[in-house]
Amino acid sequence: MFMIRRGIEEGQIRPNYQPLMSGCGKVYGFEVLVRWPHPEQGTIPPNKFIPFAEEEGFVDEIDRYVCEYACREMKQLMDALGQKFILSVNVSAKHIVKGHYVEELKATLERTGFPADLLAVEITESSLVINLKEAAQVIEQLRELGIQVWVDDFGTIYSSLNYLRNLPLDTIKLDGSFVKNIHDGFVDRTICETIIKLAHDLDLKVVSEGIEYEEQFTTLKAMGCEYFQGYHFQKPMSLDEVKQYITTVKVLDQESLA
Repeated sequence: MFMIRRGIEEGQIRPNYQPLMSGCGKVYGFEVLVRWPHPEQGTIPPNKFIPFAEEEGFVDEIDRYVCEYACREMKQLMDALGQKFILSVNVSAKHIVKGHYVEELKATLERTGFPADLLAVEITESSLVINLKEAAQVIEQLRELGIQVWVDDFGTIYSSLNYLRNLPLDTIKLDGSFVKNIHDGFVDRTICETIIKLAHDLDLKVVSEGIEYEEQFTTLKAMGCEYFQGYHFQKPMSLDEVKQYITTVKVLDQESLA
């Protein structure tokens, strides 16, 4: 625990950014992915320290720290470029149901100046199912602030779809496990088509994760998916890398993000 706290205090744990792409190949926004390039132990992957932080009860501290860091960096970048980007941040299931989460996030936006309507909070499907009543209250409060709410890892658990009917969601993220095998069998292809159609019938947008090949991109685009993310487009990057990357690509018109 001490090592993680020291990593936060010394700025070792920090956000990386992976582009979210539109179907026309333009940058729509960025997902924030936490990284820890430890000065002595090398890069420590999130699956090595996030579960421990959750067990010890201070993963919310990491959530707050990374979110504020990312909002501040991305606001500065948008101001410098005169562009708008959606910024999506993940929140742990345990953090979002704590009573102070929304107020903390509101304070973060006020301190950084990041626009609420360009922020998307990603909540895993499993956390919605386990904490449906509590999550519903938080989602309502987030939407009142103008913040978007996305469902991450959609389709990875056997769950009731009741929450899709009752919660004011904006976007679902099609899990990469289905995308990976989309050309290898009828089942995964059908699942992808069904999820995309379901989302659109409910007036939700879809982001397909884990795009590694052009064929996956073109197939999902033909199915009607709007947005895409994966190594086929770009790996997660530091802010300096984003600054260089953004000079080599096209950005979705600001009006499209209004």
